[in-house]
Amino acid sequence: MDKAGGTGSQLRILGAAAHGEQATVNFLLQDGAGPKLTPTPANTQIVEGGKPAKVLSIEHLKTPPSLVLVLDSSGSMRKSMRQVLASARAFIQGLPDDTRVQLVDFDAQVRPFKGTSRAEALRNLGKVSAGGSTALYDAVLAGLKMLDGEQRPTLIVFTDGVDSREDHSGKGSNATKTQVAQAVADAHLPLFTIGFGPGHDGSTLKELAGMSDGTYYSADDTTALQHVFASINDRLGNRYAATYERPREAAPSDLPVITLATDVSLSM
Repeated sequence: MDKAGGTGSQLRILGAAAHGEQATVNFLLQDGAGPKLTPTPANTQIVEGGKPAKVLSIEHLKTPPSLVLVLDSSGSMRKSMRQVLASARAFIQGLPDDTRVQLVDFDAQVRPFKGTSRAEALRNLGKVSAGGSTALYDAVLAGLKMLDGEQRPTLIVFTDGVDSREDHSGKGSNATKTQVAQAVADAHLPLFTIGFGPGHDGSTLKELAGMSDGTYYSADDTTALQHVFASINDRLGNRYAATYERPREAAPSDLPVITLATDVSLSM
């Protein structure tokens, strides 16, 4: 069974599997571009092989998320480090108990910490200090690699958005922005960038987040941070499984295409 994207950028099919006369489609629904809604059989349509299917049920998936938090501890972040660490601590403390969370600290070097629990991530925050140049692109690639094969993966980068490779302020990344763009596209996961410091490079952070289903946020004040964490937590929960009755008519191809549409206008 093949898969295809849904309507607009809000909905993306993650996978599909047939079970005799029924099938299940797993999909991601993001809130950013329209009114928040809960998909139901009444407001969701599925078409397989050009034939409409009957939607039987839609389940909100409860699979624990897997997160990697990448923290920029380069010299340019020195004035923002207290805010970065406090923000990361607040975010980790607000995660569900069963979340798999890993921490990466980087300056000119990329240093993944051991441990995948919230408690271990909180302890590792105490080992982070600012200094050195910035290998931002290498750090993003390291975070993507750590999430390879994980369920509900999300990468979150706390940085001022400057790679020393670009501004020639010191030893930067070995990887290029083009290589990072390709790796993010291949990973099929949301990458959130959170910009710290009054002079942070928002254009680069917007570009990085735009390579995926993630979003860039400025963390200039505490209120902004609260919106950042609320938005990330909200998006982490928006994965669903729709079970439907497969069309009885034979599909025109041995590799049927599935189209799933959820009505964001709430008019269905």
